[in-house]
Amino acid sequence: MLIQLDLVYTGKIMAGLMGLARAGEFAPGERVLFIHTGGLPSLHAFEGVVLGQGGPVAP
Repeated sequence: MLIQLDLVYTGKIMAGLMGLARAGEFAPGERVLFIHTGGLPSLHAFEGVVLGQGGPVAP
């Protein structure tokens, strides 16, 4: 399963959530709700990075 996240807001929040999970902050089997509110339009600013082509990020 693939969940596309923007690299600025939603991506950082998901990284934080994954860090909490790895640190054992959630009990096994505990339900955690992550609300993905969008953010995909910002992917266009990072198109080269997301596609693995490198290059500058748009201002």
